[in-house]
Amino acid sequence: MDFETMNACCVFLWLFTCLHHTLGLGPCDQVTNVCINGACQNQSCTCNPGFILDPINPLLCNPIPQCNLMPGSPDQQCSNGICLPQPQNGQFSCSCYPGYTPNVANPNICDDVDECLTANTGCTPGLCFNTPGDYVCSGCVTGYILLYGKCE
Repeated sequence: MDFETMNACCVFLWLFTCLHHTLGLGPCDQVTNVCINGACQNQSCTCNPGFILDPINPLLCNPIPQCNLMPGSPDQQCSNGICLPQPQNGQFSCSCYPGYTPNVANPNICDDVDECLTANTGCTPGLCFNTPGDYVCSGCVTGYILLYGKCE
């Protein structure tokens, strides 16, 4: 048994015993759900999205700091989008919600798309009003009715 395995075994004695390791069995064989914020896969912990494996505790997945900020806080990443962690390098990327697009200067901010500036909203002939992440049609001209948000 190497030091790291023995250390993990002895530190987490209440979850499983060192005997399991000496028999060649991993913690995932003996106890279910030993990974905190993750799941057992192939004798090791695989972290949930938004978490990264702790460098000291092999059974603990810590929140990736960039993905752990409260929505609306000044330092929030991925405003109007979802923070996608990249556990292999501890970084993150943003995936914007529908109706939003990455900001040119800062791709961690998602800007509202003005759908009314495109010709495919379905509001014509009528009026298009941009809303956060979406649009609303109204004022269909004579001969058209507003049906399912479009002038038909």
